[in-house]
Amino acid sequence: MLLWLTDIHLNFLPSFGALAFGEHLIKSYPDAQGAIITGDISVATMLDMHLGDLTMGFGKPVWFVLGNHDLYYGNAYEAAYIARRITSKTEGLAIWLTEAKPIELAPGVTLVGNDGWYDGRFGLGKASNVELTDWEVIGDFRGRPKDELLRLIRNMADAKAREAYKSLRRALEAGYQTVIFATHVSPFKESTWHNGKISDDNWLPWFSSKVMGACLLKVAKEFPKTRIITLCGHSHSRGRYEAAPNMTVLTGRADYGVPIVEMVLDPLNLP
Repeated sequence: MLLWLTDIHLNFLPSFGALAFGEHLIKSYPDAQGAIITGDISVATMLDMHLGDLTMGFGKPVWFVLGNHDLYYGNAYEAAYIARRITSKTEGLAIWLTEAKPIELAPGVTLVGNDGWYDGRFGLGKASNVELTDWEVIGDFRGRPKDELLRLIRNMADAKAREAYKSLRRALEAGYQTVIFATHVSPFKESTWHNGKISDDNWLPWFSSKVMGACLLKVAKEFPKTRIITLCGHSHSRGRYEAAPNMTVLTGRADYGVPIVEMVLDPLNLP
């Protein structure tokens, strides 16, 4: 049994809330093998503490990727440093999937992941009038003009997709028949759910990653006899999209201050 959580935003909980949430998880799901978190765990200044407390309370492996909020009040370099430090500090109980080897969950089933990043390529793109908080509180973005900002965003998304492609191929070349791929940002327009429907063209650029979707489709085509289950979040609404005959994309819901288990997964009977 695996627990899938997304956008839990532990910084919205009271003091020791992350520890209490971890304890709640193990009490509610004592047979859980571990938990997969698809980003937006906290903010950079509290990520170490919150993820450490959650892991301590849960007492089982926590496999995670970072979301955009996990860079808040820091930058991409600092967030990566924190993620590596957590992996080391917890002696591998909390594992940053972006830099991890494929993790076997059951015979023939493995877990890989990558943070991902939105790339502004769906919807209105540069013409979108949405102004994200990201661009004010993440050091890499602060103060940049729109053209420069968009170039940086796309460079980040492209780099993440290249990393993901390598990780997925490594898992499938090792002979796994089913791969769970964890990422934060929806890799397809059709999986960018918001309030029961697809996000509109004004928001789509910042809630999806076209380049990550292209990476996933390429791998799915190269390994047609395997199955890829992609887990993502970011848009805070639940939905399912069949991206290819051998690929299902599940998007998780979330509410600030009310972390939940989005789904209980059986590695040998995946949805």
